[in-house]
Amino acid sequence: MDQRFLAQELGNWNAVHNPHNVLFDALPDRPQSAASVARAELREVIIELASPADLNEIASKAPSLVAEILTRQTDSNWWLAWLALPDSAIDNSLAAVGDQGVGLKSEMILRACSALVASEPSPHRDAVWERLAIQDTRFALEALISNLASRPGKSGEWRSVLARHEEQLVAVLEATPPNDWLAILSELVPASRPILSRGTRPWLPLAASDHLAKLQRGLGLLMLVGLKDRTPDPAFLASVYARLYRRLAESAATEEWRLIESELPGSKSDWDRCRRLAQGVARKIASRSRRSRSKTIHLAAAEYSPAGKGLEDELHKRGLLPISFRLGSSD
Repeated sequence: MDQRFLAQELGNWNAVHNPHNVLFDALPDRPQSAASVARAELREVIIELASPADLNEIASKAPSLVAEILTRQTDSNWWLAWLALPDSAIDNSLAAVGDQGVGLKSEMILRACSALVASEPSPHRDAVWERLAIQDTRFALEALISNLASRPGKSGEWRSVLARHEEQLVAVLEATPPNDWLAILSELVPASRPILSRGTRPWLPLAASDHLAKLQRGLGLLMLVGLKDRTPDPAFLASVYARLYRRLAESAATEEWRLIESELPGSKSDWDRCRRLAQGVARKIASRSRRSRSKTIHLAAAEYSPAGKGLEDELHKRGLLPISFRLGSSD
């Protein structure tokens, strides 16, 4: 847009938004209608003719228009231009959108999160997201997690940001989110008391889904949750245990191991991580019924037979399985 024309139109916009404009002081009824028409016409002119390069001036003179312009655009250059604005201009546009209704604010947050996830990591990017969170922390978290679910390779960049909003993360976790959200959360949420105290219940759908096979750090978190839960679901425990056992047998799984090591028998000098894991799960289910123990073994073996065999051996050592019990039996 021609800069002189833009300045003129923005000046007109400010004029018709001025409640003390003498043009509309004389008649109490008709001026409101005239001002509304003028605002609508100017809005459409500015929105239609503006370019990404104009956002800074629009944000400084008519911040209430920024969200409306951005949410009508599909070109990522608009959002890149918005992210490049000075902090004050971003603050002005977000403050203005907060007064324009829930629908526009939600759309602004959702689209902004998409642009942020696509952008490169930087303190500025994180600070912009925090500004979004001021508008609506819960929705900003959900919008971020939703975008990360579609781009899981970017999830690690956001761990420190999400960790600053633990209370809201717990609320999201307990609201039965979809499995792809749970997968992202398992990779990102801190292994803290508020998260662990919820037990296995919020994670059950994830453990029963195909997403479980794709988890990395998340396997360690889910195993920790299962070890901390007073009465973990046998299917949850067996599935997570078997997959983590296989991971430990085939790779270093450093971060996963770091999360659970302190909960397992043995010492750091014990190189056999699979055995220590089997010992930990055996200890966890020692107080459960024989049927529950047998079910856990069979389910683990169905997922990865060495894991089932390792658990069977550890329970035999503890005298918690009848001598006649062997994998493949109906016991």
